[in-house]
Amino acid sequence: MRFSHIVVLLVLFRIGLLAYFVFTGGKYLYPDSPMYLELAENLIKHHVFSMSATEPFIPHVFRTPGYPVFLAIFKFLGVENPYLIALVQELIYAATIAGFYLLSQGLFDRNMIRGGLIFLLLEPGGLAYPKLLLSEVLFLPTLVFSVLLIGQYLRNNRFRYLLLTGLMMGIGALIRPGMMYLPLVLAITIIIFNIRDLKRWMHVGALVLAFVIVISPWLARNHHYFNKFMLSGIQGYTLANYHVPMVWELFKGMPQAESQNIIQGKVDTEKKQLEKTLGRPASTADVFHLQQKVAVKELLKMPGAYSVAWLYGMLKTMNGPNIIELYDILSINPDRPRLFQIISEQGWTGVFYYLVKTDLLFLLNSILTILMTGLALLGAISILKSKDAFLWVMMLSNFYFIASAGPMGEARFRFPVGLFWFIQAYLGWRFLVAVLQHWRHGFFLKAEAVK
Repeated sequence: MRFSHIVVLLVLFRIGLLAYFVFTGGKYLYPDSPMYLELAENLIKHHVFSMSATEPFIPHVFRTPGYPVFLAIFKFLGVENPYLIALVQELIYAATIAGFYLLSQGLFDRNMIRGGLIFLLLEPGGLAYPKLLLSEVLFLPTLVFSVLLIGQYLRNNRFRYLLLTGLMMGIGALIRPGMMYLPLVLAITIIIFNIRDLKRWMHVGALVLAFVIVISPWLARNHHYFNKFMLSGIQGYTLANYHVPMVWELFKGMPQAESQNIIQGKVDTEKKQLEKTLGRPASTADVFHLQQKVAVKELLKMPGAYSVAWLYGMLKTMNGPNIIELYDILSINPDRPRLFQIISEQGWTGVFYYLVKTDLLFLLNSILTILMTGLALLGAISILKSKDAFLWVMMLSNFYFIASAGPMGEARFRFPVGLFWFIQAYLGWRFLVAVLQHWRHGFFLKAEAVK
């Protein structure tokens, strides 16, 4: 069977799955979806970026405007059907696949590109997220195209590719604030590989400048309302409500709900003191800042524990099976016993029970994901040995988003770089084969010497 035939079959499979999702009334809401919808509604009705449906409108600084504006466009056009939005998101995902094919020419060999295409068409997260009212699929092309454009710049030395990267990353940061520090990481990487090339320094400076120009209206808006240049308050919220409670749960045995109440009490104390100093009520931005301040203070008391929890979260992010989201939107509820709970109750003999009882597709997805993680880590060794600037950019992008989940550890954070994680695993496979061939060749040479 030709490769083109395989692609056609997979495209037909995706179309069939989308039709099944629509006609069976699949679930399109994620826990974050109502907030996005509320922001879009208020943008259209009241022309404000606020969660408040009535006056006084409170400026919102938790979510960035990218995805709410995307949803607001549909509302402006009179499109309220979420399944039509899912169709558009499927088209965006298809455009991402096409863009990967075009921009990856000259960066990867034919087998890598073909493998990447099949991965994008078949990966469970890629089947699930376009059907959800969630920012993932809108964010995906900004990340994928940014990395590939940097690759084209490094391969062809065309400045416009790097300028487009800065603009694309700026748009990505307005969709998901987790993009905020990636341009700096990648800019430093390019500089390190070209430390004596003044032209590269100027080009990288333009990349960062383009990024800042794109996000500056949003930063200026937040400074106007809160007297702070900030992209989002999500960092303080996450540190206080998830990072600290998870560290305390792992190392103090304290339930997360209890930990969150303790942190909230500390934040409330700081808030009262701040309001006395300011002579006015604390703004939402002030509260996010206080959450970050209190959380960092607590985490610095347990740096070792925090590091271990963060590493644990990275492992969860690397190995989390995205098929869970696919099952959820299709309302499929197979048996999925928890492995570690079974082991704690039955010992290691419970592994056999787990293998027999768990859903086959879930088990297969879990095994493949774990295998890909192992190969991707080998791929990191190969990339470090290669000293190829583009491969370093790709690898650092992978680990940037995998690490960004922190102790929370969700496969959702791996999704934007899933394609490059697959390619890194492919490089790991090649590295492993080369090592085995070298070992085998050396083994036979020693055998000949003995004779």
